[in-house]
Amino acid sequence: MRFITLTILILVNTYIYSQTDINKIVPLAPNTAAFSKYGEIPVSQFTGTANVSIPIYNITTKEFDFPLELTYHTGGNKVEDIASWVGLGWSLSNIPMISRSVRGIADEGSGGYMSKYMGYTAEDLILHLPESDLKRISFKDALRAGTADSEPDVFFFNIKGKSGKFIFDQNIGKFVTLEESQIKITYNSNNGFFTITTEDGYEYLFSEKEITYSNNDETTTGWYVSNISSPNKNENLIFEYNLQPQTLKTLAPKTQLLYLSGTMENTTVLTNGPVTLINTVYSQLLKKISFNGGFIEFNLNTAERLDLQGGHSLKNIQVKNTNEKLISNYELEYKYISQGACYGNETYTNKWMLLEKLKNTTSSIQPVSHSFYYDESSIPFCRNSPAQDYWGYYNGADDNENLIPTVTIPNSSNPVTGANRLVNPLKSQFAILKKIVYPTGGYTEFDFENNDSFSTELPTSYITDEAASIDGSTTIGLEDYYETSFTINNPPDMVLNGNNPLGGSFAEFAMGCGGCEITNGIANANVNFSLTREATASSPSQTFYISRNFNSYLQNGNYTLTANINLASSEGESVNDFFVSVVWKKKITDTNPNRFVGGLRVKEIRSYSTNADLPIVKKYRYKQDYDSDLSSGKVFNEPSFVFEDDIALGVGDCSNGTCAGVYRRLKSYSNIQQINYSGSSIGYETVIEESNDPIQTGVTIYKYTHSVDFVDNRFPYPPATSMELYRGQPKEILFYSKNNLGSLILVKKQEFEYNAELNNSQRNIFKNISAFKLGQFGYYFLDVDVIPVTFDKTHVIATYEIATGINLLSSEKTTLYSGNGNLITLKTYNYNSPGHFFLTNETSESSTSDSLITKYFYPQDPEMAVKPNVDNLVAKNIISKPLVTQTFKGNSKLSEQETRFGLFGNLLLPQFIYSGKNLTTDKKITYDQYDTNGTLQQYTPEAGTPVTIIWGYNKTQPIAKIENATYSQVSSYVSNLQTLSDTGTEADLILALNTLRTNLPDAMVTTYTYIPLVGVSTITDPKGDIITYTYDSFGRLEFVKDKNGNLLSENQYHYK
Repeated sequence: MRFITLTILILVNTYIYSQTDINKIVPLAPNTAAFSKYGEIPVSQFTGTANVSIPIYNITTKEFDFPLELTYHTGGNKVEDIASWVGLGWSLSNIPMISRSVRGIADEGSGGYMSKYMGYTAEDLILHLPESDLKRISFKDALRAGTADSEPDVFFFNIKGKSGKFIFDQNIGKFVTLEESQIKITYNSNNGFFTITTEDGYEYLFSEKEITYSNNDETTTGWYVSNISSPNKNENLIFEYNLQPQTLKTLAPKTQLLYLSGTMENTTVLTNGPVTLINTVYSQLLKKISFNGGFIEFNLNTAERLDLQGGHSLKNIQVKNTNEKLISNYELEYKYISQGACYGNETYTNKWMLLEKLKNTTSSIQPVSHSFYYDESSIPFCRNSPAQDYWGYYNGADDNENLIPTVTIPNSSNPVTGANRLVNPLKSQFAILKKIVYPTGGYTEFDFENNDSFSTELPTSYITDEAASIDGSTTIGLEDYYETSFTINNPPDMVLNGNNPLGGSFAEFAMGCGGCEITNGIANANVNFSLTREATASSPSQTFYISRNFNSYLQNGNYTLTANINLASSEGESVNDFFVSVVWKKKITDTNPNRFVGGLRVKEIRSYSTNADLPIVKKYRYKQDYDSDLSSGKVFNEPSFVFEDDIALGVGDCSNGTCAGVYRRLKSYSNIQQINYSGSSIGYETVIEESNDPIQTGVTIYKYTHSVDFVDNRFPYPPATSMELYRGQPKEILFYSKNNLGSLILVKKQEFEYNAELNNSQRNIFKNISAFKLGQFGYYFLDVDVIPVTFDKTHVIATYEIATGINLLSSEKTTLYSGNGNLITLKTYNYNSPGHFFLTNETSESSTSDSLITKYFYPQDPEMAVKPNVDNLVAKNIISKPLVTQTFKGNSKLSEQETRFGLFGNLLLPQFIYSGKNLTTDKKITYDQYDTNGTLQQYTPEAGTPVTIIWGYNKTQPIAKIENATYSQVSSYVSNLQTLSDTGTEADLILALNTLRTNLPDAMVTTYTYIPLVGVSTITDPKGDIITYTYDSFGRLEFVKDKNGNLLSENQYHYK
C-alpha cells in the first residue's frame, strides 16, 4: 500500500529588505523557510511542481481533523538552501505558523508601521500634506534616520489548509488579509502574540516566537502556534517546542563602484563587503502536540547536524495514547552530500542534509520503509558559493567572485566583467528528488527540466566562447612577426554586450612570455602584443596594446591580433615561449526561441507497482498549444538582477588638487530571500498532460489565468505590486482521447470564468493600500580601506501599491461531446451579500433539464437577523456555514433546511434542525442535551423517541447508543462505564455494557469498544451479537469476524 499523493501545485519563500536600502537581508530559520514554500498549495499544473506528500498521522477528534504529513517541494534546490530538520526540500507540513517579510523597520517596533507618526498615517504625510509642512519634513527626517516607517510588513500565514498574506492597515488600525476574507487577526502589543480566528470560529494563538539576530538587530521572523481552540473553547490542540539557537552563514551583498566622470586619478572598480554574513536564529522546533485521547512526540537526534551549526535533525515521530501506549513510530534517517572544501575550510556550509529513509518501526518484527534517491551528479562546492544563476540555483560557474553580472559603464566602451548568472541545465538539478521506493516494493521516478519562457526580456542562454590566439612556443625567431585575424558581429544583447547599440562583445585578454620583457608599443621593444580594429566609414581604426591580463569591450568589426618579437641574438635563448589571446562571446544560431528561467518543473512521472510491472506514465509539456514549440510560461515580474544608483565620491587632496568623481553604485543580493512567495518565479498559461493510465488514457490540456506583477525596476526599487490572486486559476480543461491513427478527439471540455473584485467601493471591504519606499544617495568620502563613509545624502521616495481583492469563480461550463449530440451543463455562482463573499446562490442548468437553484443564507445576512443567537455566532466568528439552504427548480421551491443554535451554559451549539418541502418547514431533530464540553448526550428525532449517547475513553468515543431512553434514565451507569473505558480492561467494559443492555429491555442498545487512536474493536448490536475488528501491529485493519468467529472481511498487506 502506498501512502503518497502526487499532484501539481503552486509553492513558496520569503524575503526581507530594509527601509532605506536593500541591505537588511534577515534570513529565516530552515524550518520557517521550508514552511514558506508550502504557504500556498492550490492543486494545479500552473507552476509544474509535483507535490509529494507522505501521511504520518491524522489527529481526529470531535472538534478537530488535523493531518500531519511530510511534504516535498520539487521546484529545485538553491545553492544557499539549508535543509529543514527533516531534510533538504522536505517539510513537516500543516503546522500553523506566521512568517513575515520586514519592510522598513519591524511594524511592532518603536516607530514601526503599527504606530502613526504624530497622529498621521504615512499616506497622509507623503501624499496629502504640502512639502513645506513641518510634520512632513520631520517624518522624512525620521525615515532617513530609521526611526519611522512608511511600509507595512507583509505577513504570511498557514492555518487549516488555508494560506495567505496579511498586512497592517494604518487607515483602520487593523490587520487585513490581502485576499478578502472574514478572518480576524489581532496582535497583543504587551506580549507580541498574534491571534487568528478563522471563519468557522477556530482560534489560533501564535505565542512561540522565532527571533533572528542580524547586524546586532533583533527581529521576530516567525510565530508558531501554541494553541488551537474550537469555537466554543471546549477542545484544544496544544503545541510545545524546543528553542534551538542556530548559526546561519549567508552570502553577503556585494557593492561595486564604477567610475563615470570627474577628476579622480584612480578610476578602478571599487568593491567592498564581507564574503558571508553570520546570523543567529533562535528557532522553534516542534516537541509535542497534545489532543483529546493522546499526544504526538517529536524527538531530536542528540548529535549536532553537520550542515547547520547548533541544528539538530528530527529523529522520530511517536504517537501515543493517554496511557502512553505507543501507537505508531516513524524513524527518519539522513545522509550528507558534499563536494569538498569551502571558504576557510568551513565545515558546515559545504554540506547538505538529505532525508534517506522514513521507517515505520511500530512493528519491531516487520519495520517498513520509504526510501528516497536524489540527483547527486552536480553539487556546489559551498552553500555560500556565488555559482548561482539569476534566480539562485546552481549553474556550475565556480569562478564567480560575487553575484554582480557583467555590466557596461554608461557612455563608455569599458565593461566591468562580472559573474556568469546564466541558467545551466546540466547543473541546476542539484540534489532534486529522483525516485521514491515504497514499502510495497513499488516506486515512482521523476524527470525534471528547467523552467522556460517565450520572452525577449530574459537573459539569453545561447552564447559560446570564441577565441583568437598566437602561440609561439614551438618556434621563436629573433625577429619574428605573428598575426591572426577575426571578426566580431553580434547584435545588441544584454549578456553579450550590455545591449550596446554597436553590438560586439565583452572580451578577456590574456598573455604570457617566459624570460622576456613586454612593453606597450615602444619602438624596438623586445616583445609587442597588440590588437587592431579595422577602420570603417563611421569609425576610425583602434589599437589595443596587451601587456597584462584584462577585460574590455570590443565593438563589432574586423580585428588583427599581432605578436612582434624583436630580440638580439644574445637574448633569443632566454625566450622560452609566449602566447597572447583574446576570448569573446558569440550568439549561437539557435532555433529555440525560449529563455531559461530559474527552477525546475516536472517533465515526466513514472509509477511502478512492482519491479516487473509496466509503469503508469504521465508526461507534461508547457507549450502554447499541442503542436507549438513556444513556451507558455510567463515570469510573474520582470526580474531585477542588479540594483544601481549614482553617487559622488571624494578623497580629499590629489596631486592636481581636490579630487571628486561620480560613480555608478551596483549591488547584487543573494536570491535566497527574493523568491516569489508562491514558491516559483513563473507560471504556465497552458500545460499539456499525456497519460497511459487506463483510467485516463489520452491527452489533457490545462489553461490557466495569468497576471503579471507591477514592477518598478528603478531606484529605490520598491517591492512589486503582486497580482498573484489573479493567476493560476483554471480557465479551460480539454480532455482528448486518441484514435487508432493517433489523432486527438475532443471528448470533454470544462470552461471557467471569474469575477475579480479589486476595489469594491460599494462594499467598502477592501482597497489598494499605498506604501512608500525611501532610498538614499549622495556624497561620500572614502577611507583608506575604500569603505564609503557618509558625508551628505539626499533621498527619493517611491510610491507603490499593495493590492487587496478577491477572485471568485462565477461560472463553470461542461460540454460532453458525442455523435448523438453534445450535452452541456452550466453552473453559475453568485456572491452578492453586502457583508461577505461566501457563496450566496448557485444555478445549475443543462441542455436536457430545467435549472436548479440553491440559495445559502449566513449569520451576517439581513435575512437571518431575526434568527436566534445570530449575534452570538457573529461574535464568535462562526460565520462560514449557512444557517438556511433553499433549493428551487425554476420558480418552484423544492426544499429548505435550517439549523438553529441555542445556548447550553456558555456553549453555542446546534439545537434544532428544520427541513421541509415547498413553503413550510418542520422540526426534524432536537438536540436536547450536551455536557459541559459540548459533547452531545441526547437528541430526539421528529415524532420519535429520545436517543442517548454515552461517551467513554476520556469522553472521546461513543461507547453506547441507546434508543428509547433519556440520559437521566441511564445516568447512573455512566460513571462506571467511563471509568472502565478509561482505565479498565476491554472484557470488563463489554460485560458492563451487556449489563446495561439487559437492564433496559424497552430500549435498543448498541455498544462499542475501541483500541484508542487505532479504531473500533467491537460493535455489539441490540440483540447482543458482536462483531470483532482486529488490527495488525501497524494499526491497520486486518480482518473482521462475526459472533461465531466467521471471517467477514480480510485485508492483506504485502511488503518487500
